Amino acid sequence: PIYSQGVGVHQDGDTYYWYGVKYGGAPAYAMNPSNDVDDTSFQGITTYSSKDLVNWKLEATDRPSNTSGWFGRLGVAYNATTRKYVLAAQGNGGLYFATSDRPSGGFTYSNTQTNLPGIVNGSTGDQTIFQDDDGQAYLVSSSSMGRANRYVSPLRATDFLAAENAVLVYRGGGRQ
Repeated sequence: PIYSQGVGVHQDGDTYYWYGVKYGGAPAYAMNPSNDVDDTSFQGITTYSSKDLVNWKLEATDRPSNTSGWFGRLGVAYNATTRKYVLAAQGNGGLYFATSDRPSGGFTYSNTQTNLPGIVNGSTGDQTIFQDDDGQAYLVSSSSMGRANRYVSPLRATDFLAAENAVLVYRGGGRQ
């Protein structure tokens, strides 16, 4: 079973990497999905790899520092300038950043950004990371309150360790 929630997928060469969160109740839920599982304790960031998107291998379960409270909705992008894989997630009361030298994991906490410029309420609801063909990475998100609006925030080009001014790209509709 793949124990991974709030997933982001990143392609590096001919290998895909699946990053997500393992919660304490995941094994019990996998054994019996018809039962409610209340254990949402953060167990770690899981990294799986695949060459064919069908068969997946667990590469790592990381638990970087400063992962208190709820943690999830993560994504990874590669920064060519720093030669680091940068993980961005909701956690530690804001937008949580960690880095690794390799796509297969070993993430180390870097910083947390607690006020995201240009986003209503300064924090995200649903979110993901998108990396364009030119290498620039973006946080694509809703706001934490009123998820009807969608934003695109470039990650700081030098290191991807901060979200810059968001652009509102869609207003209205969707989940509230």
